[in-house]
Amino acid sequence: MYDVEFLAVECRGTPAAMGRQQGEAARRLIQDNLAMRAFAPPEKLAAFHHAAAAILAARAPEILEEIHGIAEGALVDPHQLVALTFRDDDAERCTPMIVRSSPEGTLVAKNNDGPSHEMFPFVICTRRPDHGLPTIGVYFAGLVCGMDMMNAAGLANTHGSVGSIFPKPAGGLDIRLWTYRLMNTCRTAADFIAGLRQIPLGGKGFSIAVGDAGAETAFIDAAVPRIAVRDRNAAFAFSTNLYRSPGLENADRRPAAKRPLCQARTQYLRRQAPPRDLAGLQHLLRDHSTSDSPCRHAASRTTDSMIFLVNSGKALVSHGPPCRYPYFEYSF
Repeated sequence: MYDVEFLAVECRGTPAAMGRQQGEAARRLIQDNLAMRAFAPPEKLAAFHHAAAAILAARAPEILEEIHGIAEGALVDPHQLVALTFRDDDAERCTPMIVRSSPEGTLVAKNNDGPSHEMFPFVICTRRPDHGLPTIGVYFAGLVCGMDMMNAAGLANTHGSVGSIFPKPAGGLDIRLWTYRLMNTCRTAADFIAGLRQIPLGGKGFSIAVGDAGAETAFIDAAVPRIAVRDRNAAFAFSTNLYRSPGLENADRRPAAKRPLCQARTQYLRRQAPPRDLAGLQHLLRDHSTSDSPCRHAASRTTDSMIFLVNSGKALVSHGPPCRYPYFEYSF
């Protein structure tokens, strides 16, 4: 069984109002998502929420309001939602990609993968805030995260989980939440990259593909708190849950036994003809011809695929592995 549940939701207004609307619309999926996960005892969750809320209140209070709104609308514990947002899982499977100068403009894409036993539900959330840019994001139900998102200014990003061996700064804001604010305010890839260097960041560490409607593209090796940029304006670029910036090649915290899958996928993609247009990119994302292909069906499996067409403001999302499921279109 490879299928997970998806729900498209729309919300607008203040952060709290958007949160309540999302929580109400996706209530069952959010409740199901939380029920599938293990959490610390209530007293520890409360203490963590207190510390995390203090950081959010100082850096991005509107995000805290939205999280609490989601909890209110979904009838769930806000302490669990904050813990979900700050989770620190492990993965070595997702495949972000960028095609820079296609006939359709900049394409920022990703095959999203997970262990075969994970069945966490997703939302495809279109947000129209009173203040800030409209966004379309694909993420676990109830999660607040600025990765795998496009905004109405023509900026998009996708990501792969990597990890980071570096100590995190005290009081640093989780990068998933800071990117949420950046996607609400930034209009260009350069603005997004600069924004990642504005404040001390915590969290796991990710490889992030970013591109904008002006054809500025890059991969960000965010080995938090360190930020490095590679493959600026390359015709085609990708990541396989590894950092490739000088000095960060072994900064991923991944056990040696889990590196071969990432390395084999890198070598496989290097042997393929780089896609030049949307059809070529979809063909590569659907490729499941070997165990190292981007579309996976073994111990890890592809749960969905997404392509952001930033010049036209369209998001194409498959609700399952793209070799079996069509891409549905979402737009502003």
